[in-house]
Amino acid sequence: MNDLDSAIYALQNVRTRLSRSATECRRLVSAVGRLPVEILSEIFILARPQYHGLRLDPSDHSSVQKYLQPSFTVAQVCRRWRSIALGTPRLW
Repeated sequence: MNDLDSAIYALQNVRTRLSRSATECRRLVSAVGRLPVEILSEIFILARPQYHGLRLDPSDHSSVQKYLQPSFTVAQVCRRWRSIALGTPRLW
């Protein structure tokens, strides 16, 4: 019976930690979800690397991929972010 009690106690601890984690995630998502489209698009633009005047060699896939990657990353978070990213020409 002692093993069963230990297992139940361990599972209750896991459940408590998961519940706290879910609450924290909801809090973060709801805060970001309330940001206006204009603010999010500016954040996306500011988060990408700056390559002012950089000439990319199309044959050098790593440099092209580094330049494009942040734009693709934000577009893969959720439907809303994808829509905002695709609707922000300066991001691409």
